[in-house]
Amino acid sequence: MKTGPTLQTGARGDMVASRNAFGNYIRKRPARTKLRNKVRTPGTDRAEAAWRAISASWNRLTEEQYRAWAIAAEGERTRPRGGQSGRMPTRTLFFKVNMSRTSLGLPLVSVPPAPVDANPNPVRQLQIANRGDRVVMRLELSEPVSNTIKLYATSPQNRGTTRGRDYRALGCLLPPRHGECDITQIYVGRFGVPEPGKRVFVRTVVEVNGKQTSPLETQCLVPERRRPTGSQLKPKALWVDPDV
Repeated sequence: MKTGPTLQTGARGDMVASRNAFGNYIRKRPARTKLRNKVRTPGTDRAEAAWRAISASWNRLTEEQYRAWAIAAEGERTRPRGGQSGRMPTRTLFFKVNMSRTSLGLPLVSVPPAPVDANPNPVRQLQIANRGDRVVMRLELSEPVSNTIKLYATSPQNRGTTRGRDYRALGCLLPPRHGECDITQIYVGRFGVPEPGKRVFVRTVVEVNGKQTSPLETQCLVPERRRPTGSQLKPKALWVDPDV
């Protein structure tokens, strides 16, 4: 049910206030029934295993470590929602930092790391080349990479799509070569080879110990297969009469 211009967020009972492109609305909370035959993926298993490990680590902290995390959480704020944000709970900060480190392949920490600001995102433009036998996807960089950059992408979209939706985490960017990062293998391994005429959206985020820069989005249209020029065409074999 659509509501007025007043912004409402959160839930009350079985009703949830939300917002979409058409304005504010209230919907009924779906039934909290456990899904049967849920599809398990390697990514789901890794995320749940990481969550269990972090939860066990939280329960093994000493009193001094709990106090250290509480002090570190005093200067942290939650993500703004409805124009408001509050102080981040201590446990939330612990999980945020360690989930970030787990996704980057780093070990868990029991004490809060030193505050580090993520450097500006050096990624600029996505470039896609169609060589006929394969598609090559590269990200241009304006400067050398000093921090880890996480890559998110959508499945190939229609040509007329102007905004990417349903981004999925693909991993971290590989070391660049000649000012470019090749993302062909990591993208094709998740979504397959994009067809000519489709549009590809990617996002990159610089992440350090749970601190992230704002997502930087770039997109590119998959070009048509490049046809060989006249000089590149193979010469046709000529038939010669043996009796002549």
